[in-house]
Amino acid sequence: MELFFWGFAIIAASGVLSFFLTEKFKGWLVAGGVLSGCIPVMISAMRSLLSGKSEAWEIAAGYPLGRVVCQIDPFGAFFLMVICVGTILGFLYLTGYIRTYLNGRRSITAHLIFLVIMVLSMLLLVTLHNVLAFLIVWEIMSLSSFFLIGLESEKEDVFTASLNYLVMMHISVVFLVVGFIMLVIMCNGMQDFDEISKAVSAFSVQKRDFVLMLLLTGFGIKAGMFPFHCWMPQAYPAAPNHVSALMSGVMSKMGIFGMLQSLALVGTPSVWVGYIVLALGGVSALVGIVYALVQTDVKRIVAYSSVENIGIIFMGVGCGILGCGYSNLTLVYCGFGGALFHVLNHSLFKGLLFHCTGVICRQMNSRSIECMGGLARRMPMTAGTAVVGGMAISALPPFNGFASEFLIYLGMLGGMSGGNTLLVTVMALAVMVLALTGALALICFTRFIGIVFLGHPRSEAAARAVEPPATMLIPMVIGAVGCLAAGIGAVPVFQIICIVVQGISSVPSVMRSIEPVSALQSLCGILYVSAILLLAIGVLLTLRWLLLCRREVSERDTWGCGYDRPSARIQYTGFSFSLPLLRIVGKLFKNEMTDGQVKGMFPVSGRFEYKPGDFFQHYLVAPVVWAVRSFMERFTWIQNGNLQYYILYGIVFLMAVIVWVFIW
Repeated sequence: MELFFWGFAIIAASGVLSFFLTEKFKGWLVAGGVLSGCIPVMISAMRSLLSGKSEAWEIAAGYPLGRVVCQIDPFGAFFLMVICVGTILGFLYLTGYIRTYLNGRRSITAHLIFLVIMVLSMLLLVTLHNVLAFLIVWEIMSLSSFFLIGLESEKEDVFTASLNYLVMMHISVVFLVVGFIMLVIMCNGMQDFDEISKAVSAFSVQKRDFVLMLLLTGFGIKAGMFPFHCWMPQAYPAAPNHVSALMSGVMSKMGIFGMLQSLALVGTPSVWVGYIVLALGGVSALVGIVYALVQTDVKRIVAYSSVENIGIIFMGVGCGILGCGYSNLTLVYCGFGGALFHVLNHSLFKGLLFHCTGVICRQMNSRSIECMGGLARRMPMTAGTAVVGGMAISALPPFNGFASEFLIYLGMLGGMSGGNTLLVTVMALAVMVLALTGALALICFTRFIGIVFLGHPRSEAAARAVEPPATMLIPMVIGAVGCLAAGIGAVPVFQIICIVVQGISSVPSVMRSIEPVSALQSLCGILYVSAILLLAIGVLLTLRWLLLCRREVSERDTWGCGYDRPSARIQYTGFSFSLPLLRIVGKLFKNEMTDGQVKGMFPVSGRFEYKPGDFFQHYLVAPVVWAVRSFMERFTWIQNGNLQYYILYGIVFLMAVIVWVFIW
């Protein structure tokens, strides 16, 4: 634990020292401090992962916290690795991206401090084993991310998105507080996680299921679970791109961590909980990718695909719960293992894609996909990394997204081998849902790559685009290499993840010593063949370049169907690419269309604008947010600016505390 606390202290110190530097050097100091601090944390985490042992540090904090334990076990160590990898890449990217805000109009000091606070709170969350301390740090993480989203709060859409995010996070906290209070009451005031997990086993399955559903709902809202996913496509586009990458790639995984921690606390639930989690995951995956496929805002495309990937992780967790309920080894390891592997993979390729969109939006000064095109010639490195990210998120071998989704497929197929009719039917449906999601993801990112990087430029900004500085390119290249490495090296990574799965208390002890050998063998064959194919393609492309590098190569436009002067106006647009799907599932959208009809025999101009709206946001979430805001506005009279009233509030509070102490 000493290494962990040294790393924690270094990161905290970098945030404090940033107060004393000029704006130009603050980003470099914080990035260097975070990088230096994450290294000892990763060493401590890897030591626990490889040995399978735990390290703990304990303090008697007194009332009301009681005994506070910080522990690094294989389960927490895995999430520490995810946090550190995503944070290092995000802060490297920050050093180049933050230059946009060094214009003297706003100070970035507070922004950097909140970034450091968010990282520190995530590191603490995965090590704390005390209920009240966990909830306090959870709230700190949510509040710091709220301020990070609102960096440009003078813009109305940013202010609205950050406020909506804050409301949704506090709805999440309500579920968590109620669930944890019930746990503490059931366990006679115990707050330590290990003590709770032992004591709660004496209670009925119905009570444990109810508490678990409260906790899963609270953590699911944070992760982006359907139907509470709507904060994601608002908050991620509103936030600066380095914040979007950290929130999507790292912070949303704290919801997944909380879900699995809840399973460890409460124990093996009833099988119907697994069916619910699996169903919500399937719906989240389908809704997320369908909405991503019709967006015209590049950041909203990537944001909605986060909903899809969170849904895939939920499907894996649901399979793992069902495996525990039915004592199915394949479901347990490939379900939980595939979900955890996808947590790591999603942090890599989603951070990469948000970094790429940040570069693109910075060059275009716009987020509209209809303003782009032809960027591959002007930004080849950015285009190459974006292609890798698109292939990884589309689950194409040998990239990492394929490996984790393949494991979840294997788990589902293993569930179909049992004799339970309900389980076999549900697994068959889940396989179809995951297959459909994968096909739509491939179409979605074919559209994304094709419209943004291929063809002719659709605007002057696209025609003038250039590569970003090296400080932004380096983390993108590292992320792309990581996507490939995690895919090719999926077998050893999955073997380490099996150690993590064995540490989840909901896995029956009989099954903990068995390794899923067949899953590894199936995965090896596909990955190695696809890696060899990819290497062969690379060799052929290199040979082609060597043969043509000294020859004059002439270029001609492709055949334009009779048009001798092809231009961007005859290319597919993002909307036209998605139109066939939109005609099928158009009822799922709350669309806004502006159709300026052309008039006259020789019309001067015509204009068409399409904004896909979120059906669930409009009819489900917005009324809840409006109700909460209306309720809170009834109490604005309390903050009236009168000092005497504030003193009176303090006196009333002190009197209430004294009365409470004497009564109890």
